[in-house]
Amino acid sequence: MTLEREAAGRLLRTAWIEGVGRHHTGTPRARALDGWEDLASWERDSSCTVAEQIAQLVVAANGRTSRLTRAQRGQFVATCWIAQVHRHLSEPHVSSITPWEEMPDWQRQTVAHVFDVIEQAVVEQGAGAGS
Repeated sequence: MTLEREAAGRLLRTAWIEGVGRHHTGTPRARALDGWEDLASWERDSSCTVAEQIAQLVVAANGRTSRLTRAQRGQFVATCWIAQVHRHLSEPHVSSITPWEEMPDWQRQTVAHVFDVIEQAVVEQGAGAGS
């Protein structure tokens, strides 16, 4: 991904907020909709790292990530995020490290949406050319 690191992180956060808006039933917690500037530094760093990991996968797969199922896409994002939570927080809240199987549907759909948005940005830049 040729997006600058912070721009990639911001794109991930924007995709997260869009996904919450589309898939959350009811009223989400206010923190779920916090903008970039309102995030803790570890959350901004994690967003940048996870966006880079998604981009690296798309490039390494030569764009064939389009063949992954929605669940596979979401699982990848969720696993990358959980690893970042453990990296930054010694005692994370259980909701921050919920395994894929236990996530509510809205959260599964949201993290899959995050993958889709980052993947599209990489493909549009020509970095994941084989899709």
